[in-house]
Amino acid sequence: MTVDTRQESSHPQAQRANVEQLETSIQRQGCQPSGACGRPGPQGGRQPQPAHAKPLLTVDQQIAHMKDKGITFCLCSEADAAGHLRAKCQFFRIYAYRKNFDKHVGGGLDGKYVGLDFGQLRLLSNTDRMLRDLLLVMTPDVEHFAKVRLLALAEDHGEDGYGVLRDYLASASRNQRSYIQSEIDRREGSPYSGDMVRKYRDDMLWKLEGLLWEVG
Repeated sequence: MTVDTRQESSHPQAQRANVEQLETSIQRQGCQPSGACGRPGPQGGRQPQPAHAKPLLTVDQQIAHMKDKGITFCLCSEADAAGHLRAKCQFFRIYAYRKNFDKHVGGGLDGKYVGLDFGQLRLLSNTDRMLRDLLLVMTPDVEHFAKVRLLALAEDHGEDGYGVLRDYLASASRNQRSYIQSEIDRREGSPYSGDMVRKYRDDMLWKLEGLLWEVG
């Protein structure tokens, strides 16, 4: 629906005409204005929604789905699994680890997972989280000293800061250069790095090395 308000007048009659035009346009599209909040609502109340191929599952349905896929609940009871899914880890995150396990091929168990228990999925998810927490502590220092080392190498080899940046971009593939360019363009609007990008985007290595480290 498009209503042209560019020529809208402040005259009361003109305003009433615009309101009538808007209401007529809404009604033609099968909606009626809502008196409570001014937003259009469908005529005759809520329309039935089409059934989705992958509907939202409740926790009990998630457990039933996993059982249907051959996942057992011996190492972890169904009650404990339900509590874990409700309070600690959403379904698709923990369910993704099933990809590390084989499935039966042929026979009555065709397509079901081989020897997979929910307790194993929970253990993998918890281990992954602990590893991520550990790496998050390390990576800021690794990144910082890698940048320091990069600048030291540039100075030791007599780089002017411009040539090495040109060589880096020239050595990248077309897709890589396009990705770097799009990321730099996107960061122009960032409240954190936008000022630096707008001022130094074509400048020397030590002005852009932080940004390129993020996108390179």
